[in-house]
Amino acid sequence: MLTLEPMSKVRVVCLHKHVPRAIAALYEFGGIHITRSRHGTPDVPLPSFEKISQQLIALRAMENVLKISEVPLQRMPPDLDGLFEASDEMRSQFSKVEQAFSAMESLKAQAASLSEKRKALAPFKNLNVAPSVLGKTSRLSFEYRLLKVGEKEVRAALKGVAAQVSFARLDDKLFALFAYGVNGEAAAAAINQVSTDNLEIPKVDTASFAQAFEQLEKQVSQVESDKFKLAKVVEEFTKRNAAVISQLRADLEQHAKQAELPNKFGKTDFLELIEGWVPAKNSAKMQKQVSQATKGKVFIEDVKTQDVPPSKLDNPRGIRRFEFLVEFFSLPSSQELDPTLFIAITFPIIFGMIFGDVGYGLLVAGIGLFLRSKKGFMSSIGGMMVLSGACTVIFGFIFGEFFGGKEMLGYTLYQYLPREGHGIQTLFILTLVVGVLHLGLGLLIGLVTNLRAKHYDHALAKAAWLLVEAGMVGSIYSVLAKDSVFALPSLAVLLAGIVGLFKFEGVAGVVELPGLLSNGLSYLRIMALGLSGVILSLIVNQIPVRPSIDALLKAGSSGDAVGIITALLMTVIFGTILLLGHALALGLGIFESGIQGLRLHYVEFFSKFYHGGGIPFSPLREKQE
Repeated sequence: MLTLEPMSKVRVVCLHKHVPRAIAALYEFGGIHITRSRHGTPDVPLPSFEKISQQLIALRAMENVLKISEVPLQRMPPDLDGLFEASDEMRSQFSKVEQAFSAMESLKAQAASLSEKRKALAPFKNLNVAPSVLGKTSRLSFEYRLLKVGEKEVRAALKGVAAQVSFARLDDKLFALFAYGVNGEAAAAAINQVSTDNLEIPKVDTASFAQAFEQLEKQVSQVESDKFKLAKVVEEFTKRNAAVISQLRADLEQHAKQAELPNKFGKTDFLELIEGWVPAKNSAKMQKQVSQATKGKVFIEDVKTQDVPPSKLDNPRGIRRFEFLVEFFSLPSSQELDPTLFIAITFPIIFGMIFGDVGYGLLVAGIGLFLRSKKGFMSSIGGMMVLSGACTVIFGFIFGEFFGGKEMLGYTLYQYLPREGHGIQTLFILTLVVGVLHLGLGLLIGLVTNLRAKHYDHALAKAAWLLVEAGMVGSIYSVLAKDSVFALPSLAVLLAGIVGLFKFEGVAGVVELPGLLSNGLSYLRIMALGLSGVILSLIVNQIPVRPSIDALLKAGSSGDAVGIITALLMTVIFGTILLLGHALALGLGIFESGIQGLRLHYVEFFSKFYHGGGIPFSPLREKQE
């Protein structure tokens, strides 16, 4: 739990002709991290890789075009020949879908063109003038315009002017067709006064504009119908084959992964050398399984090496939910302790100290329970939130707070440690104590880590830092409490620690002394953020929901209709604001408690013992079958 999964390095040796069989056996086993061999020269991918790549390109294109988002099964892929046959069949079927897509693109262009024509023709569909009479003539000019005024104003403006007008209405717009002599400047001036846009008169070969518009509508309807039929073909194909396509792609990706493996192998004139890391507890099982699968055609040996093994965290299920916090920062190297257990204990406690409210804690735990029902990363987040919410509830009872108030379901909570008045001083001291213990734990882990790695000078340096911390705490206590009993011993411990730092870390270690004090003071953010959260909750609780409810009850008993409506409206408004305010307080509380809790671990705690930089253990397959 505190240490990484022990690893063994193995080497598989076989003839060139047995490489595919060896790869298949290793992939069947799954739990091996293949590394690049230092012996021989790198081999090339298996001959099947090129065809696999071609099939994958086609299948990925299908998924992209059809917008497929199916999640395939994680399994041992079937025989490659069978996958090729199934993929070829799917590509053959997809050719019809590609034709449908091509036809749909053509219809989209046609529909766009028809829509433009329909848009241009729409203002003319109610014009009772035959299109044939609007052709070019040497004596008359025709203009079709959008009017700014009504029919009476148009006729008044054209009074005494040699011009004819016909009106047409479309929705709430009024249009007019003007006909006047080619030299009718007066008519043109009058027309400009009563109208705006001059629309181009479309050329149609029907008896009326209405008939032309009707024909255009039918064409648009037919195009849309054809598009729908083609879309149905695509939809039915996708529904029937989406899961199959995704599974084919996933299976072929696994075969591609196998086919690429020889790039990491070492190739000599006659032999192929395959090297990798296996969890020590599975080494014997791996050797037996691979030997049986290859019918003894490979030779397997354990390799003694000083190479750094990959890092694989090994924690019980409950603690495993916090592993992503370590992975997010950096995996531990092979000689370091796994800090997951410490984070699993201290992170929820610090989170709870910051948030510290029974009501909000129950909501955090409820959200966590919901997220735990999900898969993967969200499940880990949910597990972390459940524990953090539980700690928030515990500290909520200690602080005596329920959604910022002191009453919970009609009962007054007892404040063992109030976050107001004289309680702030106690909280200040408690926060510093938590910081001292947390930093001391980090230094102690650093001491143990260096002892395990036989870095004795570094281990003694960590011991010196522990003396410095103890001396600082004792000295500060002696000054604040005016207790001379601890003064000299504390000062002696502090000086001993400084001497030890100078001996094992030199001047650089002594220069870092103020940093330890700064690290400790950083934990005061636990108190500061907690108090800011309390203030926000108190402000939200000042929203006058209860007076509004009382006013509503009073108005209801008196039968005042206006008072009832007013009070009900105010109750709804203030109630909504109250809920939004507490939702904001909950969101900010989760964010601040989580971010600052992580900061105290990553910046203050980890700096005392943790370096990271581990190489992730990447097995050929995540799950062995």
